[in-house]
Amino acid sequence: MKKVILLSLAMVIAVCVMAQKKKVALISKVVANRTDVSPYSTDVDKDFILPLLTTDYDVTTVLSSTTAPDLSAYDLVLYSETPGSTDAITASLKGLNKPMLVMKVHQYKPDDARNRSWGWTPANVTGGAQYYGQDPSATNVSINDPEHPIFKTPNVISNEIFSKLDLSTASTPSTIGLGWVDATALKPAYTDGKVKVLATANGSETQTAILEIVKGSTVTSTNTVGTSTPTVIPQKYIQIGIAAINYHNMTQNAKNLILNACNYLLAPATGLNAPEISDNWSVYVNGNKQIELKSASLQADAISVDIFDVKGSKLISKNLRSDSNFIIDASQLGNGAYILSARTSQGVVKKSFVITK
Repeated sequence: MKKVILLSLAMVIAVCVMAQKKKVALISKVVANRTDVSPYSTDVDKDFILPLLTTDYDVTTVLSSTTAPDLSAYDLVLYSETPGSTDAITASLKGLNKPMLVMKVHQYKPDDARNRSWGWTPANVTGGAQYYGQDPSATNVSINDPEHPIFKTPNVISNEIFSKLDLSTASTPSTIGLGWVDATALKPAYTDGKVKVLATANGSETQTAILEIVKGSTVTSTNTVGTSTPTVIPQKYIQIGIAAINYHNMTQNAKNLILNACNYLLAPATGLNAPEISDNWSVYVNGNKQIELKSASLQADAISVDIFDVKGSKLISKNLRSDSNFIIDASQLGNGAYILSARTSQGVVKKSFVITK
């Protein structure tokens, strides 16, 4: 009987641990009421963003008037569009070592006298070049990369032709707007191919509404006197530019997109982006067009295997256990070089191999 009780307690503890929600810091500001928009409130984050997140996440609102708050306890930071670009909190969010979902774009402008904005783009020129802003008439984005997880997992973003995504149900320009940034200005990350333009407001990368900056890349920050310093992006970074005045008009597509982005940012790294561990692995292609994995550490373990071509396209995905002898059917693969990425209980191992038939 004692053994049964102990096992039951262990199971309860395990369930409680598994049920713990990820912690999200929502960077927010109570904004002035808009009398020309109905329904609209002074706290649009509370009314329209929080309800999206609280089912899946433990969300705490952090006011943008806070200077350099301690965000170490949070798993994800969501930077709403409501704060001002030079609010007290803004400087501490630049290069923050947390996964970030950013819905604001005006903080990209050059640092002001208080060094609060980020300085990732040049300043907008009156009547000339525009590097960040909001399109008051935009309700759709053009999707560049429909295979990106934020458009697919866990919610499928519905769209008839999957080239336009409706982010607003509004019909009058005064109540809508998408935020965008000139992705080509985010250097050197853009030049190095580390800025993924996922969707644009007008079909051009100069008005990028949705993007990812690859973890580990660098964006140069420039202040108003021309001093430049590098900003390293230490964790996953996604921008979804939806103006706060548009929150109450968001379609289900837009809401699903935000949830998908949170899921993506909090998911462990997989495939070619995962950190690698050392291991005495070997990969063989036998005469039966099968890939065999061999390693002493694979005994009695379960692994998840992905196989990519040299361009990074995933071709095969399998879950294997020790009783399968870690053999993968490779008959669908043609001659060429490939990369195998396998996740085990110890971490991720990557190996390259060549098929010659």
